[in-house]
Amino acid sequence: MDLRPRVFLGGMNACNTCNPRCEIINGKEVMVEYSPSSHQMCIGINPPPGSSMFNYYLDNGWYQGCYFLKNPDYKSITRNDFTNILKKIGAEEGFNGKDGYQKNFVGETFSSFLPQIQATMDNIIKKLNVMTPVSGWSYHEGGNTLVTNFGKMDHFYNN
Repeated sequence: MDLRPRVFLGGMNACNTCNPRCEIINGKEVMVEYSPSSHQMCIGINPPPGSSMFNYYLDNGWYQGCYFLKNPDYKSITRNDFTNILKKIGAEEGFNGKDGYQKNFVGETFSSFLPQIQATMDNIIKKLNVMTPVSGWSYHEGGNTLVTNFGKMDHFYNN
């Protein structure tokens, strides 16, 4: 069994939030569910049972941090279209899993995952700029915790 560190980036399967608005379409009021103004992508650990990191996981949980996709114009796309685009990009970027559409990373240290995760996020942004009606998509870290948390996990893993 491969006991090396492993993390996942998840959130490419669904858009759980939306911006419902009442719009006048063809003279009638219609409720439209627009895409979110931001969308959370979670980063977590997924250690195999029996590994030293499994105890860390039991004590601290899977969640390690997140990135938020920032939509430059949420009214440019509906929630359903946004969800379908996320699924397509997820498949192209190697995300898998029927529930989480997550991308798994396996390596020698947790800190080594950060550039890989950021490169994946950069690719997602490039594709959103092409596949949606607007460009100017961006992302930012929620809470600036990944460097700290990955450092803690590296310390735990190496001791």
